[in-house]
Formats: sequence, C-alpha cells, structure tokens
Amino acid sequence: MNKQLLLLGAALAVIMPTGASANYWTNFQDDYMVNPYVSAAGGVNIEQEHPLDDNGIGYHHGVSMNPGWAGTAAFGVHLPYGFRTELEGGYRFNTVHDVHGFASPATGGHEDSWSAMWNVLYDIRNPTRFTPYIGGGLGAVWLSYENVHPVAGTTAGISDNMLFAMQAIGGVDYKISDHFSTYAQYEYMSPFHTHADLAGGGEVDTRYQNHTIMVGLKYAFNAPRKPEPARKEYTAEKTTTVTRSVQTDVNSYLVFFDFNSTELTPEAKKILQTAADNANRRNITKIEVTGHTDTVGSDAYNMRLSKRRAEAVKAALLDMGLKSTDITTIGKGKTDLLVPTADGVREPQNRRVEIVYGK
Repeated sequence: MNKQLLLLGAALAVIMPTGASANYWTNFQDDYMVNPYVSAAGGVNIEQEHPLDDNGIGYHHGVSMNPGWAGTAAFGVHLPYGFRTELEGGYRFNTVHDVHGFASPATGGHEDSWSAMWNVLYDIRNPTRFTPYIGGGLGAVWLSYENVHPVAGTTAGISDNMLFAMQAIGGVDYKISDHFSTYAQYEYMSPFHTHADLAGGGEVDTRYQNHTIMVGLKYAFNAPRKPEPARKEYTAEKTTTVTRSVQTDVNSYLVFFDFNSTELTPEAKKILQTAADNANRRNITKIEVTGHTDTVGSDAYNMRLSKRRAEAVKAALLDMGLKSTDITTIGKGKTDLLVPTADGVREPQNRRVEIVYGK
C-alpha cells in the first residue's frame, strides 16, 4: 500500500504546474483554449456481491461487502469543443459483510484497492453554471484482500495484484467562480478479470465491481483578465439602452451583434462603410478591431466568438477598400464589458465590435 501511495504522490508532483509553469499553462489556454485543472473528491463506495467460482474445489458461491469509502485526486486539461482528459489516482476500502453459500461460512476481513486511470470526458455545455458531463477511463487497479474467510479455517487473499480495469463516469459540475467549481460524480469501475488464492490451496475466480458516488472540488489554472477601464468616448453609451450600431466619434466606431451571432446587420454595414470612407479619406494606416461578447457561456467559447466577430468586421472593411496590413484584430471575450453584468446575462450592448483609428 505504501508503494502505491508513493507512486501516486510522485506522479502528481511531476505533472502539477507550479510557479512559472502555471503561467505558461495560463498563456497556453489564452492562445489555444486549453485549460489545466486539479481536482479531489471523496464519497461512498458500494461493491456488488462477488461471485466465487472454484477451480477444482467444488463450489459456486459469493461474498458481499459493506458500503465503504473512496477518494480520488486528478490532474486534467480542458480541451476545445467541450472535451477534457485527466490522470486520476484513487483509493477504495470496504469491509466484508458475509461470505455465504458454504457449509461452514465465516466472516471478517476487508478489501482495498489503489487505482491509476486515464479518463476522457465530455462536458455538455450550456448557458448555466451547471455543466453535466460523461466519459470513461482505462488503467490499472492494485487490489488487496486481507483476512477474508470464505470457509471456516481458510483464508482468501490477494496482495498488490495489478489488474487492468475500465470505468464509466457521469456527473455534474457547478461553477463557483472563474477558478473554483464543485462537482458530484458517479464512477463504475471493474477490472477485466480477478482471482483469489486460498491459503489452504486452490483459487477462486471472482469479480471486483464498484459503484462510487463522490463530491469534489476543482481548481482551474486559467487566470481571467481584469476588465479594462471603459474608454472615455463610450461613457455616454453606458447610460442608454440603445443597441443600434453607432459612430462614437471621428476616431472610433461601434457595431453590435445579435445573440451568439457574427452576422453584420444592415445598419452595422452602413457604420463600417462610414469608417472605411473616413479611413481612406484621412489616409489612416493603423486600425484596431476588437471583438466582445456578453456573459452567456464559457470563457473559452466567448473568446472564440469575439475573435470571429472581429474577423467578420475586418472582412467587411477589406471589401470596402481597406488594406489587410492596416487592420489588427483582437478578441476579448467577456472580459471587457460595456455594461457590467453578472455571469450568464444576455446584455445586447456587450455584443459588439469596436473600430478604433490608430495614431
């Protein structure tokens, strides 16, 4: 058991980001929508009744376990499009309830296991703070039986026997903040084959099947950017409920978008035509196009949406005669709100692109 604990601790120490590496992962997430995390959970472990089929002794009976406990720790990475992958270490412990079906049955003993699993999960995204997910994993289990007595006077035992195993996973995550979330998770784990050696000779084939229900806490390493102060020329816009595309002054323009859309409205195209005409007339050679979103959806999804909105505006300006080399596009997602709101709010004035002439 100490061997497995040391191996698990060493593996987590190697892969957990610290210091400069945490900053590297944060930058990586900003560029490629990858977000690393660590998690830990604990809960109840329920084992199915074990069949006991002999190899030459002459019985086909079973053993039942009392509900026990379990704990897991994981390091993972959120990937684009709702997928994530993780390395998970776990421990499960159950005591024997009874060994039945024998002429002289006996009780006592316990069973525990260490596991190392590679999981692949899919988050079912939606506009709320709750994120259901499903997935599965493959890996290994180190299984131990101690002082299990299937028949009075005999002892069945396995010590540090490594078994290949699979598991199915389902759960729901609740976002507390940009960094922290809590989750409830169900795991079904089973090795592909298990057998136990009797101390008095012979062996029995059995099946190790677990139903584990846990609650846990997850920490994501992405560091959300603080919203930048609003530009002075937009102050008046914040006090209105106008959502039409507007020209804010001679050096900057605003166009707005429908919910979850990158399509330019007819009014937005008129504003962009004015911006392009003025840039050509004044020989402007530096234009910054910045996309924004409201607060509905994940940080990663809104970052991509804001970049697509900025690219849509740039494409329209190119069609209107501006040069690609003169235009820089930026996506800020939901980090720089024109109208401050809570997370998950469909605020029309935050779904915008800003076009600013450079000096």
